[in-house]
Amino acid sequence: MRAKRDEPAYLKRLREQRKRWRVPEIVINPFGTLLYVDESGNWQMSEWAERFLKHLRKIISIEEDPAPPVVLSIPCEQESAGLWDMILLSTGFSEFFGREDLPWPERYGGCPLGGIVALPNIGYPPGMDPYVYIDSHPKRLSNTLNHSKTLKPRQALYWVPGTSAKRTFVEMGLPIGSQDEDSLIECEEVIFCGLPEDVLQNVRRVCKAA
Repeated sequence: MRAKRDEPAYLKRLREQRKRWRVPEIVINPFGTLLYVDESGNWQMSEWAERFLKHLRKIISIEEDPAPPVVLSIPCEQESAGLWDMILLSTGFSEFFGREDLPWPERYGGCPLGGIVALPNIGYPPGMDPYVYIDSHPKRLSNTLNHSKTLKPRQALYWVPGTSAKRTFVEMGLPIGSQDEDSLIECEEVIFCGLPEDVLQNVRRVCKAA
């Protein structure tokens, strides 16, 4: 009888990585908040984005897992998903992948392909089980929470978009209507946040309650 061959080490690592990133600590939509389109139509990174991500890393890090997965969710149509590459290059956001003090340190695997999802109508795919879900587009947030196949997060944070964020969504063909925000008021899982400090405070509260 032929002996069972041992699984190659790289396949074992890949399987473990995929399993880990299916249960992220946080799924966050960076568009309109951390990344936005300025008045000239150019992609920019918010000045406070680095500070925000540093604080986020400190809040979610625990002794057992110093770098829990943080998934980035892109609110674009599937055929436009390649836009992400341009945004990474033009804003310098990709420099955050690998840095020790930010959510994706290289020694813990950096930010793999599974750490970025691009879906047209929902924030993360069925089968992913995030602890906290942060989004700035109310319709997509509502679609995600009400989708029949997606698992609901322990807490959803609606990061209320400002003027630059709304402009960004218009540039991406995703304008925000007043009725979109109204649909979130009745959702008990949703907390409305305005400032970055509000988001961090609520993430801290949820993590402490875990």
